[in-house]
Amino acid sequence: GVDHGLVCKEKVIAETGDRQKVIVEACHGDMSATLAPGDQIIAVGSRGIVNSFDLERALWHRKPGQQVE
Repeated sequence: GVDHGLVCKEKVIAETGDRQKVIVEACHGDMSATLAPGDQIIAVGSRGIVNSFDLERALWHRKPGQQVE
């Protein structure tokens, strides 16, 4: 498998609305230059991120070393 360099957790913050957030717990490799523990991932490219599956799905068609907004 391909390792994207992120260890994330989901955090439930509210009873209604946008309840979940994806928070970076750790990052390694090239990811550590742009993300830090405690950062919230809200989007990858044009895809909104509200859970860990969204994050994985946003990275499915990306190639190793490819930069993503």
